[in-house]
Amino acid sequence: MWQKASSLISKVRGSLLNHRNHGLRIQAIKCLQVLILLQTKKERNDTLRDDVSLSLVRPDHRLLNLSQLEQDGKEMFTLMVEWLKRSNEHGSIITSIISCLVPLVKRRTQFTRTVSSAFVTCFKSCSIFPPAQKRNIEKSIRLSLVTFIRQV
Repeated sequence: MWQKASSLISKVRGSLLNHRNHGLRIQAIKCLQVLILLQTKKERNDTLRDDVSLSLVRPDHRLLNLSQLEQDGKEMFTLMVEWLKRSNEHGSIITSIISCLVPLVKRRTQFTRTVSSAFVTCFKSCSIFPPAQKRNIEKSIRLSLVTFIRQV
């Protein structure tokens, strides 16, 4: 079963994130969000009960390499944040990434600083998009930042 899950993760990270169909890419981004939540540890002071994370796995698990899984989770998170900096991306993809990063920050507060600085950078550089896409991206970032403020 773990081999099938690893195969699916590889397919999402490989071909689906770079697929030419925007709908498939958006769904792959959503899948990436879930994988990041699964493959990162929650903060010690986090009180969410229904949160599934690496914190639930025993450190001496005989099949799962926790440090490798956590490293993969951090790499996927970095990939998602770096994606906001792409100048050749469609606005709908950027907007979906922004909307996927908000729940990540709610559940993994250690990502707050990185995501908020990525949003600011994205906001400053979204002038390269057509006017309608630019408005949508800016609106999405504003709503996300308001959500961050209410969370604190």
